[in-house]
Amino acid sequence: DRTRNGNTARGSASPKAKLTESDAIFILANKNEFGQRELGRMFGVSHTSIQQVIDGRSWSHVVVN
Repeated sequence: DRTRNGNTARGSASPKAKLTESDAIFILANKNEFGQRELGRMFGVSHTSIQQVIDGRSWSHVVVN
């Protein structure tokens, strides 16, 4: 219901977010150039968080052209 009505905090609007939209764009654009652990170290998150961005399980609203 919250998502359908647009009341869910997505992306950096969420108080628990450690990444920003620009971080997610960088991750998606450079996923083949850097390893997941290296990207995780760059942004101060786990490699699992990086994998979730790449798989679209988190930050799915971010699109890289």
